[in-house]
Amino acid sequence: MGAMTLSDHLAAWSADDLAELMQHRADLLAASDRGLDAVARKAGTAVSLGRALVAADVGMLVVAEALVAKSPATVADLDDLLGTEDPVGIADAVERLRRRAVVVVEDGVVFPVGALADLLHRPLGLGPSFVELADQLAPDVFDRLAARLRAVGTDHRSATARAVAHRLSDPIALAVVLEDAPDDARRLLEDLIDRRSPAVALPTGFPYKTLDPADPLAWLLGAGLVAPVTETGAELPRELVMAGRPDGLAPGAAIRPVELDAVDGLSADVVSGDAADRANLFLDAAESILRLVGNGEVSVRKAGGIGPRELKRLAKRCGLEPLATARLFELLALARLITVTEGRLAATELAGRWWRMQRHRRYLALARAWLVADRFLSRGLLDGDGTSMIALGDAEPVAAAAAGRAVALATVCRVPDGAAFDQDQLAGAIVWQGPNLWGTGQPPAEVLVDWTIEEAELLGLIAGSAPSPILRALVAEDETALTEVAGDALADDQDRFVLQSDLTAVSFGPLAPSIGRSLAQMADRAGEADGRTAGYRFTE
Repeated sequence: MGAMTLSDHLAAWSADDLAELMQHRADLLAASDRGLDAVARKAGTAVSLGRALVAADVGMLVVAEALVAKSPATVADLDDLLGTEDPVGIADAVERLRRRAVVVVEDGVVFPVGALADLLHRPLGLGPSFVELADQLAPDVFDRLAARLRAVGTDHRSATARAVAHRLSDPIALAVVLEDAPDDARRLLEDLIDRRSPAVALPTGFPYKTLDPADPLAWLLGAGLVAPVTETGAELPRELVMAGRPDGLAPGAAIRPVELDAVDGLSADVVSGDAADRANLFLDAAESILRLVGNGEVSVRKAGGIGPRELKRLAKRCGLEPLATARLFELLALARLITVTEGRLAATELAGRWWRMQRHRRYLALARAWLVADRFLSRGLLDGDGTSMIALGDAEPVAAAAAGRAVALATVCRVPDGAAFDQDQLAGAIVWQGPNLWGTGQPPAEVLVDWTIEEAELLGLIAGSAPSPILRALVAEDETALTEVAGDALADDQDRFVLQSDLTAVSFGPLAPSIGRSLAQMADRAGEADGRTAGYRFTE
């Protein structure tokens, strides 16, 4: 880092700047009571920086890796290294990193903070720097390379190693070293640079078992362009790859945000009505499932989970597709309304309190449980052979699932009223903002995004490829608006029904849970014409 420390930089920030930092890096709040020095120390730790990078966008991640590979560096240096030809985009990414205290900028030079280099120890797929490998070279090999590059004039080996590293990243200086290289040695080096592969295999027993002098690898080892690091492996200094890739290491990197275009959509009123219908259907299905669980009518496999046949049967009972029914079971478990105990599924004590809530609050309780869930409802629904659907299986939590979901929903809410999001662009725009939020790549991030949107549609938070009023209020954290729009979408529970001459009972709206349970014990549930009219039929 430059003459100033991170603490010095933070001391010059405004209160608003520090508040924004705490918003981006909430783990620093615990240190804020002890002053900026404590905040700076924690901000530079590997754990805290790792959390910051999990939420970083693609532009920030690429620029951070470039900075570690060539540190310190100016924006122009980073642009040249990456080959993006977009200094403005690079500068914007640097600024986002600076505002998160991942880097500091001093007199136009960018420095990494704390343990960033330890976290990104193979930046841009490169191997270690020459400085890291210098101690692995024999003294005579090191001295010859330094002399060839004219990187001498100091008694300190470490200073000479830094000078050699700087010269090796220059294509002209590298050409000097390769002047008398055999053709096969040149081809081997070019191949290693093209593949950006720093690891080179050595024969068993090296160095006591020497290579044939005619072997191209032997020439590279003797020239100091490849350094042995173990008995069976050697490394290519990252500076050689930089010098051998004059067009840059990531010319096509998406440094700038991926824009999401709005397309023609349904009117706001139509979206609101469609979303309300979906929300009511979802809540009715959730209540049906809870009643079935409470009555002991849901079977759990001996191996755990609810099997495909049972899901298909239950789907007919609650009016959903089997996949939606499986997702609903997962959500009810995450909301702690149902649990598996001693091999059977049962409603929890919390479910009793949930039933006593107003209808729109029952819905919001489930929606909020989904928003903060530590895993994706759809992940783990397939069994080992990937064909049969299993609900309440052993899906593992994903630490950043809630954060990824929040990014996805906030992106959807940027669509204006009367417009819709472009299905083909949506995943790209969402994943760019935080690729690490979507797990390790299995399943791919795009699949997880698709699942997230499908789950939001199930809850009635998205309709017609547009956000519902409830979703907009949730994302904006506007409790007043949320209470109003949820109350409008989900009608109050009804305490009256009409008994007709054909022995059917009809309520014009959802019945209060206690009345619905009583009717369900005396009569069979009849079809619902519009999702809001509940009917029951008494037998003779």
